[in-house]
Amino acid sequence: MANIKLSPLHQVEYAVSDWRTSLDFFAEVFREAEVEEPFARALSNPALDIRHCGLGQTVQQVCQPLLPGLPHATEHDRVGNCVHNLCWLVDSAPTLVSNCAAAGIETLIDFPLDAIWSGLLAPENIGGDMQGYILNSRELLGFHLEFCEVPWITEPDPPLMLPAYGPQWSALGVAGANRLLAINVVVNDLEATLATLRTAFAGSLVELQAPTQMADPAARMMVVELGDVPLVYVEPMPGDSELAGILRQRGPCVYSLVVAVPDCASAIARAAALGVGSAAVPGDCRVILETRDMVAKATCQLQGFEAVGVEFSMVEVQL
Repeated sequence: MANIKLSPLHQVEYAVSDWRTSLDFFAEVFREAEVEEPFARALSNPALDIRHCGLGQTVQQVCQPLLPGLPHATEHDRVGNCVHNLCWLVDSAPTLVSNCAAAGIETLIDFPLDAIWSGLLAPENIGGDMQGYILNSRELLGFHLEFCEVPWITEPDPPLMLPAYGPQWSALGVAGANRLLAINVVVNDLEATLATLRTAFAGSLVELQAPTQMADPAARMMVVELGDVPLVYVEPMPGDSELAGILRQRGPCVYSLVVAVPDCASAIARAAALGVGSAAVPGDCRVILETRDMVAKATCQLQGFEAVGVEFSMVEVQL
C-alpha cells in the first residue's frame, strides 16, 4: 500500500426523495443556503438531480435519484433518505483505488469527469485524472467512499469547490457560524473497520482514540480523523439500544453529524416547525467536545432521518 493525501472533507452526499425538502431543512434549521450552483448543475444527469448546500466548512450534496437500479436509487430503496457517501479530493485516485482493493473494497462505480471539467474550466487549466470513483465501502467503513483528483492546474477564481480550497471558508468556525465538528458512524466491528482504514488511507489516517468501552455499557467506540474531520465510530452491543436498532435497520451507516451552532434553542424551534423532533445528545458527542477542549453551553439531538437521512447532534459551544 502507498501513502495517500486527502483534501479536507469535500462533501457529505445524500440520497433523498426530494432535494427541495432537504434544502428547505438546511435553510430553515441551520440558515444555510444553496452553494456551488454551476458545479451542481454540471454534475446533475439523467440518473441524479443534484443540489449543493453549505454546512459550516463542508458541502452537503443532495441527490434525488431519477433512475432505478443505480447506487443512489438502490440505497434509497433499501433504507429511505440516507447519507450515501463521503467525498474527498485526493492526490492520486489510482493509488486510493489500489489501497482500497488491498483492503477488500471494490469499485461500485467509476465515471468520466472530463466533460464536466471542460464545461467549467479553461482547456489549458485542466489537469489530473479525469475519473471519479465511488467505492463499495459501506459495510466496512459505514459509508461509500467517493473521490477524484484535483481537476485544475491553477485554482480558478472564484473557486468551484468551496470547502476544500475556497479561502472564504477559512474564517468559519468562529462564534456565530455553523461548524461540522465530527461525523458519527455505526459499524459491526471496530477492529475490522480500523484495519480497513489503515490500509486504505495510509499516510492520511489520524488515530485519535483506540477502540474502547463507552460509559454506556451497550457500545464500544473509537475516533479517527480523515481530511480534517473526526469520524466517531460506534460498535453497539446486541440488544435494544437505539444504536443497535439503527444498525439492524440500516446496516453500517453515518447516523449523525455533530454540528456547532450559534443557538441551540432557536434551531430546535425552527426544526419543530418542520415537524422534526429532538432528544438528548448521546455520549459520542461529548467525547468530541472533550478531544477539542470545548465546553457546551447547550446540546440537542435533532431526529432528522426522515427529513434528510441523518440525525444532527447540535452543540452550542462555550468559547
